[in-house]
Amino acid sequence: MIKEERKHLEDLQKWEEEYLSKKDSNIIMENLKKVDNFAKPVTRPLADSFKMMLDNELVLKTQVAIQEAIAGAFHFTHDNIKFTYKKDYILNKLELKSFDELDKIYSGEIEKYVKKISNENKIASSIEGFGLGLGGVETTLVEIPIFIALLVRVQQQICACYGFDPESEFEQSYMLKAMSFSSMASIGGRKELQLELNALKVAIKRHTYRELKEMGGKFALPEIAKTFAKQQGKVLSKKKMTQALPVIGGVFGGLMNYNQVHKLVIVTNNLYKRRFIEAKIECLETNAN
Repeated sequence: MIKEERKHLEDLQKWEEEYLSKKDSNIIMENLKKVDNFAKPVTRPLADSFKMMLDNELVLKTQVAIQEAIAGAFHFTHDNIKFTYKKDYILNKLELKSFDELDKIYSGEIEKYVKKISNENKIASSIEGFGLGLGGVETTLVEIPIFIALLVRVQQQICACYGFDPESEFEQSYMLKAMSFSSMASIGGRKELQLELNALKVAIKRHTYRELKEMGGKFALPEIAKTFAKQQGKVLSKKKMTQALPVIGGVFGGLMNYNQVHKLVIVTNNLYKRRFIEAKIECLETNAN
């Protein structure tokens, strides 16, 4: 088993190297542009009618809504979203009595159930984005906090599947950094976040996270949320404003949400799977000696 896990670890290390230098390509959004070109005779008059508003007041409102959504998600949601899923889901599926037995399980088995959970969340986010996207501007602003909560939920579920505690403040900081990592378009930004994720991983392992937090700045949970809101506010607001077009905004909203959750799932799963395998190998080697 340890040989197979080492191979998985090598693959994950290779994925991370490729991800750091990969340009942010979005097949779904490229296809949406084709749909938009086809529907321009209908959508163009609607878009022109609030273009000036879109460039200032509406974008500003959306950025504020995103910041409030992130702040709420990582204070209220992290404390309450746990009631919407079973933390011991993976134990029940694998017929284990405790999380201490997870190190006996092949990481590929856990990933099968992570994919099942992920697919359920992708469908839920698509339906949510489509339904609220049909209503135009007002429902788009309402949809943002719900969408952030869905992102938080799927991260917590993945975290729990690999045996980590999603209710821990340490892991909450790690998950938010991972969320930033999944949505960061610039290569430079990704490399900086990789360093911060690795620092957090080592700190959590050595129980020194509290020292990092006391230093403040980029390792304190409120500051991480604030930084994420600042970095992603403008980008996400422009994407979400595509939903502001009544009716057709539902199509954009559903596909956009699906794509965002898809990227988040890949990054969060790979980061936690790597931590799981590293801890497992270390444990097996220690017991062997």
